[in-house]
Amino acid sequence: MTDVGDATILQGRPERRKARPALPSDGRLPIPPPLTKDLPRRFGDYLVTSELSRDALGRVFRAIDVSGSGEFVRLRIFDTRHVDAPMLIDAIAVAEQMRPLLAAPYTARGERAGAVDRLPYLAWKETHGWTLDVLSKGFRSFGSRLAVEHALLIADRIAAALDAAHRKTFEGRPLAHGLVWPGFVSIGADADIFIAGFGLAAGVFPTLEEPALAADIAPYVAPEERLRPRVAPVSDIYSVGVILLELLTGRRPAMEPEAVAVRKSDGLPEDMVQLLRGALSKPSLRFSSMSAFRRELGRVIVAGRYSPSSFALSQQLAERLGPQSVQHAEAAALAESERRRVSPTRPRAAPPGAPPFDHDSEVDSVLRTFWSRAETT
Repeated sequence: MTDVGDATILQGRPERRKARPALPSDGRLPIPPPLTKDLPRRFGDYLVTSELSRDALGRVFRAIDVSGSGEFVRLRIFDTRHVDAPMLIDAIAVAEQMRPLLAAPYTARGERAGAVDRLPYLAWKETHGWTLDVLSKGFRSFGSRLAVEHALLIADRIAAALDAAHRKTFEGRPLAHGLVWPGFVSIGADADIFIAGFGLAAGVFPTLEEPALAADIAPYVAPEERLRPRVAPVSDIYSVGVILLELLTGRRPAMEPEAVAVRKSDGLPEDMVQLLRGALSKPSLRFSSMSAFRRELGRVIVAGRYSPSSFALSQQLAERLGPQSVQHAEAAALAESERRRVSPTRPRAAPPGAPPFDHDSEVDSVLRTFWSRAETT
């Protein structure tokens, strides 16, 4: 298949590409609202309230931790045949051992992983927000993209979390991530940026050649890491470079190293081109450390007079995501009020003769009321 102008040559016949849908007049991105069918329901220590997205690694939900805190969390359940569940569960067991080392800025807060009925899961505290893959898909579907300063801010936050991890050791080696992809990057409506999934690479690598993983996950993994599954800081640098290139150009990454490159048509300044080349080159030519990558990124920001700002990013998200931002804010307020009214750790005393208090039923009732109101707004 060969591209020629606006047509695609397929088996000798030109086939016109489908016209890209027009951006809605209000400028909002086509990210579907949370699904609530057959919810809420229990999953271990969590009460699942809505499904947010699906990808090659399974499904992502919003849930409430009913084991003690009563806080909203983002819950990723690896309910897919593309992953070897027993191997991922083994990787999760190791990841939980390294968890105390990950108390650093821009790493997911309150991250927990485990398995319920042999289904692996990953959860972290998050009242409202989206994963970067969902945001990128929304922008890409209408030929739009984040502003350059926002792309630089996201890349810097991811790199900061990885840099802090690389400075620590686990079992005698630097603590690398190994599976840095947009589905593990979380962005809140107020532009808080976090990365999750440390330690899970070993459980995903064995099935990385599965078609779905090869298409959606593997392009973010460094070529040398795909050939010899062994996590290393230099491979994380490549992954951050791929994410930054995607944010700046709107192009999805490719498996072939020669296809992951800056094009003249991208119109990027030379210093930014050099930054990307330093991250995407073969290992011997990459930046020597994530710290070196961040220093060069800082120079690019200063030279280009960019002004990365969490406030400006949150404004763009609010404008493009429309009513969802309001729903997420309402969810945050609801979580706080219910945490005070319904305490999982201190059940309310029932009056004499009254039936015992059922915390789960109480939360179910509250959630049904909230989501029925949200779906009509």
